[in-house]
Amino acid sequence: MIARTAQTGSRLSLVSKVLQDRSAEEVIDVAARCGYDGVEWFCLPHQLPADTSEAMARSLAARTRDNGLRTACLSTYVGGFADLPDDACRRQLDEFRRYVELASIFDGPLLRIWPDNMGRTLREPVPNETLDRVAGYLREAAGLAATAGRRMAVEMHLTIGADAVLVSRLLDLVDCANAGVIYDPANVYLARRPHRLSEILAAAPRLADRIFHVQLKDGDLDRPTPPAFQGEPTLRFGGDFDLLLGEGKVDLQGALDDLVATGYDGWYSVETHALPRPTMDSAAIAANEIRTLRSLLERATTARATPGAAARATPRNPA
Repeated sequence: MIARTAQTGSRLSLVSKVLQDRSAEEVIDVAARCGYDGVEWFCLPHQLPADTSEAMARSLAARTRDNGLRTACLSTYVGGFADLPDDACRRQLDEFRRYVELASIFDGPLLRIWPDNMGRTLREPVPNETLDRVAGYLREAAGLAATAGRRMAVEMHLTIGADAVLVSRLLDLVDCANAGVIYDPANVYLARRPHRLSEILAAAPRLADRIFHVQLKDGDLDRPTPPAFQGEPTLRFGGDFDLLLGEGKVDLQGALDDLVATGYDGWYSVETHALPRPTMDSAAIAANEIRTLRSLLERATTARATPGAAARATPRNPA
């Protein structure tokens, strides 16, 4: 088994969707072979749906532990509270309650939740009454997570999540200590917004202590959107993300420099959307991406140790 990532002090997890052509059991095995510290479950129908039985969940949790891994996050597709009628929102909360139960079985500290339908229908400007309504449902979800000792996070993604000021306002309205954000610089870049953490915190400094998790992929707004990704909500403004880390135009090194300089100590999760290639299957992609991420983090750690580096990023606890 490949050595873990203790040399940088960072915890690296593999998003199960990187291996979307494989079973949940294979996700765990590949992550272990590649040297990841954990798995982030994207709750896909063939990997971790809400109706996963308790017996299956306990089996997967045991397999995770036996491979020396941890569960970093359950990235659910629950939410859409800005778009759905109230009865549908109640059903979403019921599904979230089930995922909280699964997170307890896996001992996963965090669950993803969506304020809107991934930007498919909600458009800017978002009315105040919509934000208030979403906050009410998220507050209930945060309460469900808190009863199990878990945290909940909104992914920085279209529509509400991509706007740092808007998502910061939303979290102020939710007003729960266990509610935060998942920082995904590529999503923010693809939304055509400033995506370096230093830029985001300059606009919304209160997010500094609300970054609970980090997902990393690459993207390129100058590339045409491949047919396979037409209609993908993340690519509403064009571009492509069928790319390995470092192949696109997201400033991944800058984003990691900022994170390390601010003292972020959570998980870094590989979420590359690169599809298998003739010379690289999904397992090989997972292996390639952890090598790239380790290199980026090592450079970021070195930069932090350089005199004056800390002054170039907004502190975790701004005055």
